Amino acid sequence: MKLPRNAKVFRGQLDVAPFMGVFLLLLLFVMLQQQIAHVPGLRVQLPAGADVPGIRGPAVAVVMDSSGRLYFDNQQVTATELREQLRLAANQMEEPVSLIVRADQRVSLGAWTDLNLMARQVGIREVLLAINPPAAR
Repeated sequence: MKLPRNAKVFRGQLDVAPFMGVFLLLLLFVMLQQQIAHVPGLRVQLPAGADVPGIRGPAVAVVMDSSGRLYFDNQQVTATELREQLRLAANQMEEPVSLIVRADQRVSLGAWTDLNLMARQVGIREVLLAINPPAAR
């Protein structure tokens, strides 16, 4: 059985309006992506510094935001919970553990000192403050 052919090769001009409409919608979605998709997380502004040494060996990290809240393993913890977590981390490692504190630059000196003393009480001897590299000029 033969079917009739009525399809013809298009030889006219393309209409640009539908293509521009789709392009503008895509452009709009890309520009508004920041407001459309919320990325969860905590904004911490680390202080800047240069020429600081790194660490060797195992390390654990604690984040302290500008209001003094503590975060360990991506979970908000109280001071007593953090003390137990640090004690477990210090006891599980064979080598001496370092504590890296990612504290917001607006954290008070008292909160930083309390965290430093807590780490020393559980057996962590090296407590370091994380910083950002200086901004390029």
